[in-house]
Amino acid sequence: ISSCCFIVVSPSGGEIPRLQVVDGGNATGIIDEFTGLLQEGYAVLERDELKQVTRDAYFTVDETIYYDHGAEIQRVSNPAPYPLLAPVIYRPDAMRPFGHSRISRKAMELSDMAARTLKRAEISAEYYSIPQKYVTGLSEDAEPMDKWRATASSMLTFTKDDEGEKPVLGQFNQASPTPYNEQLTMLAGEFCRETGLAMSDMIINTANPTSSDAIKAEHEVMRLTARKA
Repeated sequence: ISSCCFIVVSPSGGEIPRLQVVDGGNATGIIDEFTGLLQEGYAVLERDELKQVTRDAYFTVDETIYYDHGAEIQRVSNPAPYPLLAPVIYRPDAMRPFGHSRISRKAMELSDMAARTLKRAEISAEYYSIPQKYVTGLSEDAEPMDKWRATASSMLTFTKDDEGEKPVLGQFNQASPTPYNEQLTMLAGEFCRETGLAMSDMIINTANPTSSDAIKAEHEVMRLTARKA
């Protein structure tokens, strides 16, 4: 979700160092805009069940300092020319050197709009799950009908009035879910355009079954995005 994550390089006791990935919510630093690496950094390595920091580290060009519950426990010299906290940045630019999140504001707005559309569709389905009926031509002297019993009953009896006229029973048309489905399809298209996903990734069938080449072409934007990242 964050625009940047970090890789902590630490000794493992062998020849191959230990690598730990830390998300952007648990690490930060001062970035060198020319190299894209950090000049110094800080990372939370462990938290307890209450999300309190139990183990963290401060990274400099010369050394890495480890802390346990706020107390310094170890200093490890750094043989590399940069701190051993490497940022992995998505789409950095001059204004945002730490990059942009894949979950943009536009994507969040589209998700909220889709959620509201689903809520409206569900409310409409509940409201019209029992179709509305009407009766015309009833005598003014007829006994009032219990609405809930008339709605749930499968058999209704109507008699002719004194003049021999019989009532007419009708039913209103139910609401169609088509407008909601069309709006969801439109929002899915906008979301795919914003994120680079394909419509098939949203489990929306927009055409006849496609060939393997068409599927590859449909995911070309996502492939190029992952390659650039």
